[in-house]
Amino acid sequence: MSDGHDVLVEQGAALGSGFSDDAYRSVGAEIAPSAEAVWSKAELILKVKEPIEPEWSRIRRGQVVFTYFHFAASEALTKRSSSPAASRSRTRRSSCRTRNCRY
Repeated sequence: MSDGHDVLVEQGAALGSGFSDDAYRSVGAEIAPSAEAVWSKAELILKVKEPIEPEWSRIRRGQVVFTYFHFAASEALTKRSSSPAASRSRTRRSSCRTRNCRY
């Protein structure tokens, strides 16, 4: 979009919040037909809540998941997220390619 990023939104993902797919399309987002399509293509996943169990296997090495992890609610998520593979991915420093970066 304005900084050269592509935005991919799951079809119908924000209808419950009052935002239509057309609202996202009008500002340049691509609408994906399913959550699986988003997970398989996106380098960065933004979620309001922690990944649910069916999504765990979709998280791939090098993909960044930006979300609130509520580990107290799920021992299984805690164990999965603290595995050696997840730790390597979690601690990977991301690079910033725009002039407006803040860490």
